[in-house]
Amino acid sequence: MNKNILCIDDIQTNLFTLKSVLEVTLEDNYNVFTALSAHDGLEILLKERIDIILMDVMMPEIDGYEATRIIKSNKKTKNIPIIFVTAKKDDESIGMCYEVGGDDYINKPFNYIELLSRVSFHLKLKDKTRLLAKEKEFTQNILDLQDNFIIVTDSDQAISVNRALLDFFSLDNLFDFQSQFGCLASKFIEEDGYFSIDHDKDRFLWIDDLLKQLENNDVVVKILKDEQ
Repeated sequence: MNKNILCIDDIQTNLFTLKSVLEVTLEDNYNVFTALSAHDGLEILLKERIDIILMDVMMPEIDGYEATRIIKSNKKTKNIPIIFVTAKKDDESIGMCYEVGGDDYINKPFNYIELLSRVSFHLKLKDKTRLLAKEKEFTQNILDLQDNFIIVTDSDQAISVNRALLDFFSLDNLFDFQSQFGCLASKFIEEDGYFSIDHDKDRFLWIDDLLKQLENNDVVVKILKDEQ
């Protein structure tokens, strides 16, 4: 699948050079869109599916920094990688490129091999990020189909919970769950025959205690549901 690249620079010869370098590469197929101002670039973003942006810094009316802030603040364009291509080399300018949301930085005059390598890297990274997001969504959908409570942890904290658990506590998402309870074990009812946490110990070690008990027996818990 061809990738769409948007080059924004107020000097026509710079755009011609970028377009020439990007479109002659044999390894990848790039469709290159060019804009002589940030305003024109933003107009193109509204009409076309852009995969990556090469951004100049010094431009009239809207400079590259402000254009990047606008792009990164929009939920439809915030995940588009932006590589600054500029002659500015001072530390403050470089730092500002990243501060406003830029993903990379290349000096003018650029080495075309470096440019192509950076573009290829960020396009592949974007594809991998998109794939991981889809896999995460698919996994979450599988978890949400289960009637039992499911908590996925990294051994330190919950990184995902399923819809059955959220609905039980009338919560919308994992953040609400963590904000309200800290950990699920805080809602375990202490009663003979049921697993509960030892409040004299570090409560975040409850999963280790639970796993040890599961080595020999099934474990049952009672969970307190707060009535609204």
